[in-house]
Order: sequence, then structure tokens, then C-alpha cells
Amino acid sequence: MDLIDWLDGKRIIRQLPPTQSTQHRLFIIEQLKPIMRELEVLELSALTISEAMAHYQNHYQEKAQQAILRASE
Repeated sequence: MDLIDWLDGKRIIRQLPPTQSTQHRLFIIEQLKPIMRELEVLELSALTISEAMAHYQNHYQEKAQQAILRASE
């Protein structure tokens, strides 16, 4: 993604991530808070939300593992 894409006004996240990678986890958690509040207002079951989050967790775990494997080649 380039800066033009980032600034096109269609993004949900309205701020750039912190430059220090140690702060990225907190940044992601803060960005997800309003989304999670909206899901709770919709009264979706906690199990359904958990299963959907697990889908994304698995996706990003696989990407991280692939990156580690590529780096070790």
C-alpha cells in the first residue's frame, strides 16, 4: 500500500501505525476496540465472535510462519 492509497479517505484506520514495532500490538488492539464494541451491541454470541477471530488468528499465524521459513532459506 502506498501513501496515496492510505490517504484516499476510504480507510477505516485513521492514523498511521507507530514506528516502533514493539507498539504495534497495542496499536492493533486499540484499532479493534470500536469494532468489537459494535459486534457486542449486535448481540452476536461470544462463541461466534471467538470463532471469527480464530479465523483471522490462524491466517496471520500462517503468514508469520511462512515469513520465518522464507527468512531461514
